[in-house]
Amino acid sequence: MNIRKLAYFIAVANNLSFTKAAQECHIAQTAMSRQITQLEEELGVKLFERDNRHVSLTEEGKDFYGHATHIVEIYREAVDQMDMAANRRRQNLRIGIGPYESILLLPFLKDFNSNFPQVNFSCLQFNYEQLSSRLVDGTIDVMFCIDHCADRAGNVKRFTIYDGPWGIISAFNHRFADREEVCHRDLSGETVVTMSEYNFYDYKKRLEGMDSNPAGFIRVNTYTAKALFVQAGFGVAFVPKFVKPSLYKELNFALLPSDEAYLSSFVCAWFPEKDNKFFNSFIKHIRNQSELLKGSEFY
Repeated sequence: MNIRKLAYFIAVANNLSFTKAAQECHIAQTAMSRQITQLEEELGVKLFERDNRHVSLTEEGKDFYGHATHIVEIYREAVDQMDMAANRRRQNLRIGIGPYESILLLPFLKDFNSNFPQVNFSCLQFNYEQLSSRLVDGTIDVMFCIDHCADRAGNVKRFTIYDGPWGIISAFNHRFADREEVCHRDLSGETVVTMSEYNFYDYKKRLEGMDSNPAGFIRVNTYTAKALFVQAGFGVAFVPKFVKPSLYKELNFALLPSDEAYLSSFVCAWFPEKDNKFFNSFIKHIRNQSELLKGSEFY
């Protein structure tokens, strides 16, 4: 008896079909039947009742199923532990971030080394359109980005790391400079500095739907450029509240009212095939940190 035969037995028991179990295990149906027959001969009991149309577990099969699943689970856990032991000195993690996320990521990375001391990680920054492409082509393993960037990447796993408030930044001599709150109606007649890329027209339409009619737009591809143009008096810009602690002294931040919350949130996103014990530990760490973030100055 070996682990593979137990895995085949579990697959047939779960599917109650030799055909589906064979497909799931990527072997021929005849091979699956042969493996189950050999297992029954080794155990000296019949595990399945089967005819041309139906497959069902015998009472012995039901009893054996619990033991088999337990044995396979212990085996896989042992393999994972050995794999981690063999690879702990050479784990690599390639992080991708968008224009804002270097600010947002700081709380997540502060105790990263103490939690993952053996990880060699790299961090690459792109605009959002490039970032989603880099996840798709495998340049990065995981990305921290605005929600529409994750949408563009396709069938990714994700969770929200920031869904806090947004506001408007303006120059120190702008009419918004002494205000703590600005609503969308106030933007009428203003020039908006924006990083919107492939969804620019949707962006304009969304503003119009919120009773906001800017006089024009200046498009940039980095947060640094956005802050620069605002500081120079070219216009105002939307930013998430988490950038507020790092704003230039010459810039003012005015919060959007809670009933006019900006619609974009920030997420951590990756493809399902990246899942393994190490990667899942990293994701768990990020999830825990995102919960702590909710009680911080970023909100």
